[in-house]
Amino acid sequence: MPSPRPDVDLAVIAPCLNERGNIAAFVERVEAALAGRPGGFELVLVDDGSTDGSWELMESLRAAHPDLRAIHHERTRGITASWAAGLAATRAPLVVITDADLQYRPEDIGALLETRERNGASIVQGWRRTQVDRGPFRYFFSRAFSVVLNRLFRMNLPDNKSGFLVAAHDDLARVVARGDGFRHFHNLIAVAAAHLGMTIEQIPIVFDRRFAGASFITHPLRYGLESLADLPLAVKRFRRRDKTKDVSSDEGIDR
Repeated sequence: MPSPRPDVDLAVIAPCLNERGNIAAFVERVEAALAGRPGGFELVLVDDGSTDGSWELMESLRAAHPDLRAIHHERTRGITASWAAGLAATRAPLVVITDADLQYRPEDIGALLETRERNGASIVQGWRRTQVDRGPFRYFFSRAFSVVLNRLFRMNLPDNKSGFLVAAHDDLARVVARGDGFRHFHNLIAVAAAHLGMTIEQIPIVFDRRFAGASFITHPLRYGLESLADLPLAVKRFRRRDKTKDVSSDEGIDR
């Protein structure tokens, strides 16, 4: 694993599973979006056992992109394990997590950072208000699952399962550490954060079509059923017994 850099205050962490067709464009757009940022930044790509040459491409890009750092998993370990590896590899006090397929626009990172600085929320997430060409099953499942999470955990977020956010490194590490035992904990990151007493704010973004390649969700129905199967453990671990208000407000968290 590459040695942590002590000279930057922001890390952008992106898991990559067979994203060779997206990586170069993703790196360029993140760098353009954050160019000249006071405090600097580093981009941490986590190759999660890709078989399409993603790792080799990451290695070849590092010479031309000094802010790029790459981590390799010999086998696929999942999004949560990739987040954990990225967090372990950086000392930056502030972290953005996103996907490398460019469905979340790197150009929106600045809006996440500005909102957090202005309002002081523990976590600022992108709310996928506009979703481009996802297919009907994934679109409606995502919306319905968000409603289910809000009801079960007494939350009121427009997009409860967004994977595009900014948070303090230590806060995000606490959240990710709660992910053992789940198949798809990345769907529950806001739920776990609220349970830990963190405030959450969401801002509307456009969720684009993939730049290239295919999603890791090759069987949407099976993925949906596995996500639903995570709910009993999530209720046991994260459900608050006392009624709360909207977690997106300052008054919405049990302390």
